[in-house]
Amino acid sequence: MDWRDQGMLLSVRTHGETSAIIEVFTGQHGRHAGVVRGGVSRKIAPILQPGAQLDVSWRARLEDHIGAFTVEPLQSRTGVLSDRLALLGLNAVCALLQFVLPEREPHPALYAGSLALMDALTAGGKDWVPRYLRWEMALLEELGFGLDLGRCAVTGGREDLAYVSPKTGRAVSREGAGRGRRGCCPCRVC
Repeated sequence: MDWRDQGMLLSVRTHGETSAIIEVFTGQHGRHAGVVRGGVSRKIAPILQPGAQLDVSWRARLEDHIGAFTVEPLQSRTGVLSDRLALLGLNAVCALLQFVLPEREPHPALYAGSLALMDALTAGGKDWVPRYLRWEMALLEELGFGLDLGRCAVTGGREDLAYVSPKTGRAVSREGAGRGRRGCCPCRVC
């Protein structure tokens, strides 16, 4: 069992004295883990930074095994180190992908959107913030929890949409929200 793909590094943790276990997100193979032999060496450790774009080759005796990666750097995302907010965004993207995606299930559209967001993060400026919000909505959609923010779930109007119903995932206007049962918030859930 072996394959080769390009992927975004999500996480790194040491394994033994000289190796590292990495998780990458690829377009064709999804979130995938594997061992990088010599991954804590002075030569490879600087390459293995979350958000880095890598050319990875994975090989294992059986498909269910963790396998071993060989990695080649394609693009570093060290430019975000000078921007505290962009670094928080990069860490949030990597953590969310690692936590919510099922292992070894491909998500090519989400992968392409994630790469575009990472490029926006490294470009500098604050224009990546709206892209991040759209990326989170795409992530929810990909996982089957899409939001309908086009019109109010109660009134059907498109103006003054201020809330999202936690039950239906649909937008609710201020007028449609009214007051909660306890009077503490505008939702009708509490």
